[in-house]
Amino acid sequence: ANLGSTVMAVNIGVVKSSNKRFKDKFIGHDTMPSIGKTQFGTIFKVESFHALKANLDSPIYYKNVKIGKVHKVGLANDGSRVIIDCLIYDKYTKLVRQNSRFYDISGFEAEFSIFGRSTVESNTFTSILKGGLVVVTPIEYNRRATSKDRFKLIKTLPDGWDSISPSIK
Repeated sequence: ANLGSTVMAVNIGVVKSSNKRFKDKFIGHDTMPSIGKTQFGTIFKVESFHALKANLDSPIYYKNVKIGKVHKVGLANDGSRVIIDCLIYDKYTKLVRQNSRFYDISGFEAEFSIFGRSTVESNTFTSILKGGLVVVTPIEYNRRATSKDRFKLIKTLPDGWDSISPSIK
């Protein structure tokens, strides 16, 4: 069990209390709570039909800069889809808009042809091992997203995604 911990670090999450008193006893949980706001940033919910390679602590990028991480992966109450809680750090939450798109960049893609050209595309070594997501916000962007907004995880990045460069205020 938990073979991934032999390759990647195992993390213990701590949620800061508003209580000013020190504690020396703690209650452990085997799953993380679903929260909208943490001391580090905002949680945005991304839905997918299947769990992909985006796992706990997988990086989330915007223009190839890490802006957050996958905070939690679980099933919807009715089991119809996978819900990915994406923690976007406070300084980057303004980049996520209602019409932003979340794309899976996990692993690599290979395209082979007998008579044509064969290509293999991969992302960073980290995204091959841990999976990862990219957020793309269009030039014509909507208002800031909140933790109540929901996004669909899209499997393939569109052509020219890396040239989309809105000036977000």
